[in-house]
Amino acid sequence: MKSKFFKTYIYFILFAVLHCNAYAQNSIFLGGNGSGGDVSCYSQADATLNNNIFAGGYASGFIVSSIGTIEEVPLPVTLLYFEAFIKEKERKVELKWATASENNNNFFTIERSRNGLEWEKVVIINGAGSSSTLLTYSYIDQVPYKGISYYRLKQTDFDGKTSYSKIKTVNIDTDRNALKLYPNPTNDRFYIVTSDETDYSVTISDLFGKTVFKDNNNKEISTQNFPDGMYIVRINYTGGETTIVKLIVSK
Repeated sequence: MKSKFFKTYIYFILFAVLHCNAYAQNSIFLGGNGSGGDVSCYSQADATLNNNIFAGGYASGFIVSSIGTIEEVPLPVTLLYFEAFIKEKERKVELKWATASENNNNFFTIERSRNGLEWEKVVIINGAGSSSTLLTYSYIDQVPYKGISYYRLKQTDFDGKTSYSKIKTVNIDTDRNALKLYPNPTNDRFYIVTSDETDYSVTISDLFGKTVFKDNNNKEISTQNFPDGMYIVRINYTGGETTIVKLIVSK
């Protein structure tokens, strides 16, 4: 019976030593075959490994415990919010975000997409490096996509690691600044109708590119001095949008 226990003890010691070798840099066996013993694993603290200690003998069983220090790694950025808003009058997209803390934060990148799959860089904004105070950021996309588009915030550490915010969706109505001219064709005058009160400038050119009329926010335009023919009416809105409509003058 003692021989059987001795063999079992030897197998346990071998298993413990092999187990220690897999998880620690150094393995130490202490004890003898008659009085019990223990196997101790000593290693440098590692957040992904356990340093196990096996103690006891073949007659008394064993105890498994852990020794080691796990170092907590702080998150690079604690993002409080990331939002995208449409500035209605200017037809631009304003992006705002705030951080409660930053650690090793190199910069932010605002990205946008038409379909939510393919992304392009809009701008890079420097981060604070390391900060434990509330910080707010903002940026205005001067020339956003028309229709539905998507925005996200990419954060990059000094070591190159990245993380992303939740995706935000905006919808800039493509018909918001729809331009209508009536009557068209016209013989002596026509009226400009826009779908909102956004300021604009109007330029009328003939087919040779010569400007025959230019004004701001004019709703009624006389064509009495225009020769018969086709003209190009160009409306430039203050937000940067441009709408072009053909006008026919026939007297």
